[in-house]
Amino acid sequence: MCHHNKIFAKVIIEVTAGMSGKLTISIKDDGIGIDETSYDKIFIPFHQLENPFTREYGGLGIGLTIVRQICDKMSAEIKVNSEHNKGSEFIIEVPALPVSISD
Repeated sequence: MCHHNKIFAKVIIEVTAGMSGKLTISIKDDGIGIDETSYDKIFIPFHQLENPFTREYGGLGIGLTIVRQICDKMSAEIKVNSEHNKGSEFIIEVPALPVSISD
């Protein structure tokens, strides 16, 4: 929902580390969602899914591009689960680095 350039959405962030050797970061919202056919487009710099003449939502279209670049540098994987008008979930899986503990 957008009123006067303000977006109201519930966001949940979960961070977990398990025996898989990966750190998992999950970011969920109950916003406008993304159609599955647009998943690849959301990572294109400055690309907007909205019609530029009827845009309701702000932003430059670089946030997810930056997140993808950070993930690439960390050998992490980013996944998208979303449904139009139902919200989105972005899951980032970062490989854990071996740690040695010494006295």
